[in-house]
Amino acid sequence: MNDWWQRYNRYLESDHWARLRKARLRLDHYRCTRCGGNYNLTVHHLSYRGGDFYDCTTSDVRTLCLWCHEKVHGRAIGWGQLRSRRAEPMPAQGCTTLAWVFLWICILLAVFGALLHSVNIH
Repeated sequence: MNDWWQRYNRYLESDHWARLRKARLRLDHYRCTRCGGNYNLTVHHLSYRGGDFYDCTTSDVRTLCLWCHEKVHGRAIGWGQLRSRRAEPMPAQGCTTLAWVFLWICILLAVFGALLHSVNIH
């Protein structure tokens, strides 16, 4: 492995990269900026500013799903690679799925209650 890849791999383990990656994922709302997907997310460098990895800001990276990231690099990806990667953890946003379930339960109860009330009146 050449020196550039060794430095790059060390950078990917740094606190700077972890903070930058997390910030970019938040800015892109945990969605791929190409296809809108939210699974197998990666953060792609648009530039490296002359090879200095630490001189990188959120404007130098974008959120991409694994498939779009490989496509940007001109590489093909197999189904096995997609399935083997874990999903990116989504940020806690008020349990949106639970909120929708609760809303539907309330609607169904209201409709059912109205039906029962109309049956009891007649």
